[in-house]
Formats: sequence, structure tokens, C-alpha cells
Amino acid sequence: MQGPAPAQSPNFKAKRSNNSTPNESFKDDTLPEQKMTIESEDLKTMQRMKRSRTFEESQDRMGFIRKVLGILTAQLVLTSLITFAPTYDATLRLWLREHPSLLWTCFALTLATQCCILCVRELARKVPLNYILLLTFTLSESYVVAFITTEYSPESVLMAAGMTAGVTIGLTVYAVRSEHDFTMAGGALFIIGAIFCTCGLMLAVCNVNRESLVFMIYSAVAVLLFGFYLIYDIQLIIGGGRYELDDDEYIIGALIVYLDIIMLFIHILELVGKKR
Repeated sequence: MQGPAPAQSPNFKAKRSNNSTPNESFKDDTLPEQKMTIESEDLKTMQRMKRSRTFEESQDRMGFIRKVLGILTAQLVLTSLITFAPTYDATLRLWLREHPSLLWTCFALTLATQCCILCVRELARKVPLNYILLLTFTLSESYVVAFITTEYSPESVLMAAGMTAGVTIGLTVYAVRSEHDFTMAGGALFIIGAIFCTCGLMLAVCNVNRESLVFMIYSAVAVLLFGFYLIYDIQLIIGGGRYELDDDEYIIGALIVYLDIIMLFIHILELVGKKR
């Protein structure tokens, strides 16, 4: 039930009768340049308001970041152990090469678990199923990486690992301190990534030599692309941009950053690695 309409203020009536008639429309004398400046300032203000968090929200986000970093560290340690074992053990290296079917099985498991985690967000939030899926993904991906590294000398693998660590640390610092919001570039990165995958598939079908100039250019572009992906994913985890991961999506955060680092390592190894 609505109450009586409030009476208009006498001062408002007097102000209107002195300055304009009832049928007179208000004119906006703001210049186009001034409008653009005002809109730009409003956009910056909205971004600052979104980035500002309460103390409780900041504490929750820090807990989320620590959880992602803890899971990511465990993934990288496990992958390092599995990768370096056949690099220095000739018997294990020979066993990997004699069982190519296991490689394709692990590759299929990698794709399947990755799709489950990224495409079905409920599975990524459901404990302990999310941890089981991530462990399966990490073990399968580690086996694939170990198989790839058997083609290169131990010195090349160590050099590529060190270069990957340096690039990862540098890009992470930049992503944290940068004022640019790279989370708004998700659509562009998706399109470039789709084109990149298509080119990689064509190179595989055409059986292009891995030591050719075309493949070297492809690997160099891959390093640049996954460097941008790493910045994008780090800002999704940190939050404060236009887009960010929810606090219960720590499995997704760990998976995407882990995948960025692994792809950087593989393509850096292809660029600087020396075959056995």
C-alpha cells in the first residue's frame, strides 16, 4: 500500500521558476573532450573501488593465494622428480622409449582431467575429487614431460629449467606490480591460442623437422604466448582486476599456472636444448 506522495519543496519551485520554464529542456554544454575526460576518470574510480577490499576480504584472498602456491609447489616438485629420473638413468630412459603406448595413455588422461577441471567447475570445487583429478593430471603431464626430456642432454634440461624459473619469477613480479589489467585480454589470448594450436597440429601432420627454422619460430612464438598467459593467470589469482578466480577455485588456479610453466619449459627446451 502506497502512502501519499511527498510535497514538493517550495525552494525547488522557486529555483525552477527563476531559471527555466516547464517546457524548456536542459542543455548539456559540456565539450566532447571534457566528456571523455570525465568518463575516463569515472572508469578509473570504478577500477580503484573494485580493487579496494575490506580487511576480511584481503585475508580470504591471501589464504586463497597461499593455497594455490602450496599446491603449485607440490606439482612442480613432483614433476621435477619424475622428469629428472630418466634424464640421468639410462635404464629408465630406455624403458620409457620401449613403451610408447603409455605415453599416449598419459596424454589422453592429461586432456581428460584438464577438461573436467576447467569445463565442469563443480568438480573443481568438490573435495576430495578435485585433488584426485589434479593429482591424475599432474602425474600424467609429468610422464609426458619426462618422455620429451629423454631426447635432450642433461645439461640442456637443467639450462631450460633454470631459464624457465627465471622467466616465471620475472613475469610473476611484473604481473603483481603492473597497473595494467591483463584479465581483460582473455578473449584475445583465446583466439591467439586457438590459432597457435591449429598451427602446431599442422606442423605435426606435415611431420616438420624439429630442428628446422619453421619449428624454431613456432617455439619462440610459443614462449611469448605462454608468457602472456602466465601474466594473465597470475592476475586472475591475485584478483583486483575486472576478472578473477573465486576463492574456492584454487585447483583451477594451480592447474593453469602449472600448465603455463610446463609449456614454457618445453618450448624453451626446444629452442636451446641439445639432442643426445
